[in-house]
Parts: sequence; C-alpha cells; structure tokens
Amino acid sequence: MANEIYRLRELKRNSLIENAECEGKRQQIAEMADFLNEQSCEEYDEQLARKAY
Repeated sequence: MANEIYRLRELKRNSLIENAECEGKRQQIAEMADFLNEQSCEEYDEQLARKAY
C-alpha cells in the first residue's frame, strides 16, 4: 500500500512539472504572437525574422 502511495505521489509530481513546462511554452508562444501582431511589416524582413527567435 505504501509503495502505491509513493508511486502515485511521484506521478503527481511529474505531472505538475510537465504542466508547468507546458504553461511556460504557451506563454512564450503567446508573447511571440503578440510581438508579431504588433509588427507592421508587409514584406519579408530578415532581421525581424531572426529577432523573433
């Protein structure tokens, strides 16, 4: 029984870590989308393309 509790705690911990990582990536994507939406360029701009990364 104790082993099962430890196993479930570990699964929960791993899940929380994974969710936090995903949320961080979502935030980065949202920030990049906001940045790109603010740009007024209508043609390809090499410097802007490199800055986004």
